[in-house]
Amino acid sequence: MTIRDNPTFYQSGRRMIFNGTMTSEHCSDGPFVYQNIHTLGHKARFVEQHIEYVKRAAEEYFGANAVPKISATRLREEIATLLKFNGISPNASTKVELRVDAGSNYYLLCGKATIYAGYSLRSIRPAAICVHSNMPMNNYPTSASLATRQMCDAVARSKGYRAAVIAESDGGVAIEPAMPVFIVKEYDVFTPTGCDSVEFLLAERAIRQAGYRLTQRRVLTADINDADEIFWVDWQGITSAMQIGQRPCMDIIANKVANIMEKIKTL
Repeated sequence: MTIRDNPTFYQSGRRMIFNGTMTSEHCSDGPFVYQNIHTLGHKARFVEQHIEYVKRAAEEYFGANAVPKISATRLREEIATLLKFNGISPNASTKVELRVDAGSNYYLLCGKATIYAGYSLRSIRPAAICVHSNMPMNNYPTSASLATRQMCDAVARSKGYRAAVIAESDGGVAIEPAMPVFIVKEYDVFTPTGCDSVEFLLAERAIRQAGYRLTQRRVLTADINDADEIFWVDWQGITSAMQIGQRPCMDIIANKVANIMEKIKTL
């Protein structure tokens, strides 16, 4: 059954797509891997790369039989239909989450329209703090890593901050493919070794085009506490920390990198 064959397609209410079929939005049961896809003008960006990453993740965590049979052309069409059906303005950047579960089912979930159009430096700069927690299964974005991020941010908020820099028990900053963290000291940019995702590739290219040196290495909490800037790159663009603990942070390099990100069309 295709989207257009489904009789529920024209019913009211927020919708998602499940294996190519429009249906009422609901949470998927059980573990999943996912990708956050940036859309603007009802057009999805870097679809081929997102599909490749979610297929790799499904095979690594759930086995070869869990790899979904989806094509870039089909996914673009389904995303455009989903955004239009949910009344999303084509002038606003919007996240569409592609999830794949252990049964090889795929879901497309539509986020809310933002105030931005394209990759941007977010206007709100959160006060951040290091929160200690081991990040599970962090080669790719998973339901486990997503829950850990949400929990760590909740801990940060309980202490009067808005965001967490996740530090693992060995003292190293955690790898988060869906929102890699970057630490700036003077004119050098550092990020934890091992991150590989659309978000990381986009950030890497923008940082280098901005004229800065990017080094992947083990990043320690001591690096965080001594940083001039701290920023995360996710599907929307860049979020730059206003402070880490009581130490104020700048956003000079983050601003330059954000301006370049929107100009990058291929990875």
